[in-house]
Amino acid sequence: MSKTVFREHLGVYEHILTFEEFTRLTDEGVLGPFAGRVELFDGGIYELAPVSAAHGNAATSSFSKLLSWLRLLENGSLTVVADTTLLLSDTNAAQPDLMVVRRREEGYYQASDCEFLIEIRVSMQKHDFERKPLFYAEAGVPEYWAIDVERRLVRMHRRPSLSGYQDVRDVTDEGAVIGPLFAPEARVRLADLL
Repeated sequence: MSKTVFREHLGVYEHILTFEEFTRLTDEGVLGPFAGRVELFDGGIYELAPVSAAHGNAATSSFSKLLSWLRLLENGSLTVVADTTLLLSDTNAAQPDLMVVRRREEGYYQASDCEFLIEIRVSMQKHDFERKPLFYAEAGVPEYWAIDVERRLVRMHRRPSLSGYQDVRDVTDEGAVIGPLFAPEARVRLADLL
């Protein structure tokens, strides 16, 4: 059920969309050409930035690494998906660049399906470094990496809680070898992700 709230600091009323309303707007074409490049956070619609060549290159490198990690695990129930909706709550739905999830044939991926996700930005926006981790942590996503191609760093988020991730660290040494929690034996040099 949607609701309207008063934003005192702005002096306006704001309609909070539910995921159901959001998908209806998309399906009915109300969002026009932006329909595939938007996310829902706190019931508000946020347009995603266009995908640059640097972003695409980092996504391709990361996708390749994730596939090789899954082969190491020999776990047929997990798969890698790109640019796919992840339902976090009734008013929050993200579209991460890459996710390792348990296979699902119908509906939308839920946070409980997600083992690991990656967001890639050429120029990280405040939203990516401050707000998104809170949404992912509240939903219980076990691990989230924010890859900043421009600043040449990976911000690793682990141990989610309702107040955010309890273990957050920046890796900037391009020779550093890092790996995800879902596949501890899988390792990658930071430089190979950027």
